[in-house]
Amino acid sequence: MDALTTAESWKEHLNQKIGSAIRSNKYVSIKVLILYWREGNEGFKTEGREFGLLLQDTFQYAIEEFAIPSSQSELHLRGVVNQILLELATTSEEKNASSLLIIHYGGHGDKNGDRHAGQERRAVWACEFKIIHCPQSHILFYHEHLAYSRGRHELGNPTLNWYSVQEILKEAESDVLLLLDCCFAAQAGRTRREPSKSRFEILAAAAMGMQTPMPGEKSFTKILQKQVKEIFDETRFVLIPDLHQRLVHRMAGLYATPVHISFIQERRPIRLERYSDTSPFTAAEKVASNKLQGSFFQLSVGTRDGFSLSSLEEIVRWLGENAPPTITSLYVERVVGTTSHIHEIVAGLEKDNSLMRAFEKPAVEEILSLWDNVKAIAGQLFAQEKISTGNDSRTTGFWRHVRSILSQLNEENSTLVESLEWNMLNSLAHSEEDTILQEAIDNSAVKSLGFRALRCQRWYQKAVEYRYVLEFEIPPSYIVAENGYNSLQSAIQNTKGVERPTLNQRFRASLMLARAVQKWHSVGWVHQGISGPNIIFLTIKETGKVDYDNPFLQGFEFSRPSSDPSIGRPTDDVAFNVYRHPSRQGNSRKGHRKIHDIYSLGVVLLEIGLWQCAADIVYPSHKKPIPSGADMQKKLQTAVRDRLGHYMGEEYKDSVEKCLAASFDVKMDDENESQLTRMFQKKVINSISQGVRSQIL
Repeated sequence: MDALTTAESWKEHLNQKIGSAIRSNKYVSIKVLILYWREGNEGFKTEGREFGLLLQDTFQYAIEEFAIPSSQSELHLRGVVNQILLELATTSEEKNASSLLIIHYGGHGDKNGDRHAGQERRAVWACEFKIIHCPQSHILFYHEHLAYSRGRHELGNPTLNWYSVQEILKEAESDVLLLLDCCFAAQAGRTRREPSKSRFEILAAAAMGMQTPMPGEKSFTKILQKQVKEIFDETRFVLIPDLHQRLVHRMAGLYATPVHISFIQERRPIRLERYSDTSPFTAAEKVASNKLQGSFFQLSVGTRDGFSLSSLEEIVRWLGENAPPTITSLYVERVVGTTSHIHEIVAGLEKDNSLMRAFEKPAVEEILSLWDNVKAIAGQLFAQEKISTGNDSRTTGFWRHVRSILSQLNEENSTLVESLEWNMLNSLAHSEEDTILQEAIDNSAVKSLGFRALRCQRWYQKAVEYRYVLEFEIPPSYIVAENGYNSLQSAIQNTKGVERPTLNQRFRASLMLARAVQKWHSVGWVHQGISGPNIIFLTIKETGKVDYDNPFLQGFEFSRPSSDPSIGRPTDDVAFNVYRHPSRQGNSRKGHRKIHDIYSLGVVLLEIGLWQCAADIVYPSHKKPIPSGADMQKKLQTAVRDRLGHYMGEEYKDSVEKCLAASFDVKMDDENESQLTRMFQKKVINSISQGVRSQIL
């Protein structure tokens, strides 16, 4: 967990892994080795050569034949295999990419099942094969090229232990594909150890204990050759599992059922496609930056949780190993996410950078202590993950323990985030050193803390109209609909039925707005205009639907530092006053404080929960007399008590009650009203968060 502590670290690690995976999909060297016995049946030699020519003509693969001699058979074969592996490894190392070795064997195989002689049903090949009939035996099934008999089967000399030669391939840097046309061919899968790193697949003509036809129209190699050509003509490539599926189909016409064995299941299967001189990576494609070549587009990938080493491997396999051949490179431009930014901020505190200098010492100590708690719980989870790899982890007790660890991790992480945001914003807001403040503001981690406000691009004065104009930037993923943006007020008044936001969307919108208000208060600002008309929703460009999940808080014309005097404006407009605390109405108005913003937020949360405008709740008849500020507060509180819990649940109702009561049991507070902000986090934000989690679960 310490090795990858920043978003930049994740980015570099991902690019390194994905670059390696992409290169492993593009073979820079492919060699086909056709094996048969020098003194064996001539049909095996003929079919092997025909299959080799197919791969040469169709895929442009380099073909090499080797006739296994009768003398020192295994030693000679080992020498040939070692020489080819050395050539492939040299090319792979020079060009920093993968190579492929395809071995086709046509000949006899032994059952290797005499346990009294120490045989273990492993892959053994022979030049000749004899059937010795016992006097009482008779042929059970006979075909032109195949005989099954109850008689005794014997291998004729010479023989070789293919399983011993195969062990050389297990250590190869190259991917390996074995195509074995012999009786009992699947016994090659009975290995004592798996390949160390490369793809290793076997396509065997027959299972253990099963025989397969001799060369001829119904032989495995003949039908294999036919199916490879048909698949390539249809798709221009051949995946070995797909080839196996074709071969096992009864329409293929094989007498024995072939077997496909893949030793590394999580790796992408071997893919046969046309090789050319343009296949290897160019020097530009091998550079560490993995910069994109040719045409490209950018793709954003969202993850359910934060990054971990195990989830990283899954992402690499998906992006890298499963990339189609047209993709020459992948490059991660940016990694964003709460966890990554937390890593970045904490790493900055530990390194004594600009953030460290902006924070007060007690805040740094608190954050680092909480970070240690998160790492300790995460360590438990990683340890449990290691235990699961060596044992049966499907028991109820195991998963109960994992869920308990995850629950602790989520709780500790939430506490850390809350402390981090609070201390960061509070420290930066009251820092007197401009250079430190500017460095911290420019920090990408600080920018990740959302204030749910659109970015102001410019302002100008319209003198004739006696007004100033502020122009705000619309994020690129949104568009402005023909009728403009949707305010909360207009959305409530104009949407019906399925056009209304879902319960999940209302919970999320409420939580975002509450957090936004807290962030503005943390940096020492009050809004003074939180209301239905100043909460806006934009339209998603891709779908044309209103994005109720992501509200924006606008209407900052009266916003100011909380330490500055409040100007305000007297008015008898119910639509405006309904959002204002009673002490902020009438002629004897008190100065606007953070608690007054919280009251206004409570009114907005009530509107979202009931999906009804506050003015219609307190003044439904729109006739005089106009209710006083105190009367409006009582009517709003009654609506919360009698109705809101039925729509949004008890936690949400309690949160809104606290806001409208404008009291958080804070008797003594500092100049920055720090205690009020903390109680608002506990009584409102945490309570709404609980409602959000209950909806997800």
